[in-house]
Amino acid sequence: IFSAVLRFGMGSFLSPLAAQFVAGIVFINLVLMLFNLVPVPPLDGSKILFSLLPYHLRWVEDKLNQFSLPLIIVIIFGIGGVIYPVTLFLFRFLTGFGL
Repeated sequence: IFSAVLRFGMGSFLSPLAAQFVAGIVFINLVLMLFNLVPVPPLDGSKILFSLLPYHLRWVEDKLNQFSLPLIIVIIFGIGGVIYPVTLFLFRFLTGFGL
């Protein structure tokens, strides 16, 4: 809804501060969406991965569940270089302008 406000010109009725606030809401939601798709338990991307894995590769699920906390910490500090450009692309696609 907030990206539609910015995309279809309804943002022109907002003050510049309110438009920046709405853009921030869109950006933060995109970052959280992409982070949640990382295939490490307990994130939702792991459920997608595990549903697509054949039965003989179920050991991957056990290993990821075993080391999920250290993996999430590594991902938080190391995945910004991947998530940021994808987030910018999606932000521009949804809102029609860049940051």
